Amino acid sequence: MTEPTQVFEPAEPPDGTPPDLHVLDADLGPVLTGAFPLGGCSRVWFVTGGMVDVFATTEEEGGRWQFLCRVASGTVLSGAPEGSTAMLGKPLPGGTVRDAPLSVVLAAAAADPDFAACFSAGLDRGLGALADAVRMGLPPRTFTPLEAGEGAELPAGGSARSVEGTVWVRVLSGSVVTGGPNDEQAEHGAAPATGIGGRLAIGEADWLYAADGALVHVVRTRDVLAEAGFARDLARHQHTLVQRVDERLSGRRRNACRELDARRVVDADALARSSRALSAVLDPFRSTHRPG
Repeated sequence: MTEPTQVFEPAEPPDGTPPDLHVLDADLGPVLTGAFPLGGCSRVWFVTGGMVDVFATTEEEGGRWQFLCRVASGTVLSGAPEGSTAMLGKPLPGGTVRDAPLSVVLAAAAADPDFAACFSAGLDRGLGALADAVRMGLPPRTFTPLEAGEGAELPAGGSARSVEGTVWVRVLSGSVVTGGPNDEQAEHGAAPATGIGGRLAIGEADWLYAADGALVHVVRTRDVLAEAGFARDLARHQHTLVQRVDERLSGRRRNACRELDARRVVDADALARSSRALSAVLDPFRSTHRPG
């Protein structure tokens, strides 16, 4: 894989309070200070110091790293499911990361409320940063607010947004998708619909759309950590996220191809005009000269 050459400097994200990882004991991985893969949904990565840049790459990208977001100390990152798109983290100088099995982390969160609070806050930051990174449209001006602990009804063709940071939304009736008609990715079917019983996470920068209306219930991450299906819901959320990353990278390639085609047309026209001008200089009477 080819490491990126950073041509811009992302804004520094705010620091959070890293959880006390002593509760994870021997299940913690070694301290990571270099690039590492964010592979699989069975582990999570704790940013224990400094900042970390997150990238994605695919075979179609030729191994080039595409920048997604920058996260700071206290953030928790979840891995991407195995597939054609890979996600990677690269600590900045002074940045450190440690990883642990998700099952062990959830067990520790169930036993230690303080750890659970720090872990859920860090996971919210990680999910929110990645969701914002793959958003390709402007959020709707008119929407149904989503508040933790409350239900919300989306009318047909209606949108909903969180007003309390990252929240988890369970669909009670109907179906919803992340984004909507004003989201560029929706044009290419990047976001699959979540139907009755499904749950997904959205941040303040994201939104839900219900083509035929839906009824949903909203909770905070802290309130769902102990549920048996949370690991599955998190894996499903990451799968959807990777699909959106794929579409973002595909969109970049489509734009690059369109720009290249347009440039070829301009270059061909310029070459034709130059050829005509040169011919006129070399043979100024060519247009009127006739043999015989």
